[in-house]
Amino acid sequence: PITLLILGVLALPLGYLAPRSGRYGKLVLGIMLYLFYANGLRLAQVWFERGRTPEFLGLWWVHAVVLLLALGLIAKRQGVFRRLGANTAGHGAAA
Repeated sequence: PITLLILGVLALPLGYLAPRSGRYGKLVLGIMLYLFYANGLRLAQVWFERGRTPEFLGLWWVHAVVLLLALGLIAKRQGVFRRLGANTAGHGAAA
């Protein structure tokens, strides 16, 4: 269930297409991200079973990484990083 919710959040930035962009570029990126996510979960499961990761960490770290990636893509789409860069540049010039 968690994977489904995170993949739904990840679909938001991947679903947007610019008017003159290619149709399938984001599809390939989405498939690659899904494969990364699925393989990451399997790898984390094997590491957990072999005792390489602490018990408190479990498999949650894989979900957290993909969720942060999805939120980062959404923030990039919304221009958050551009606004942060403009704010820090403005403060540096005034000082």
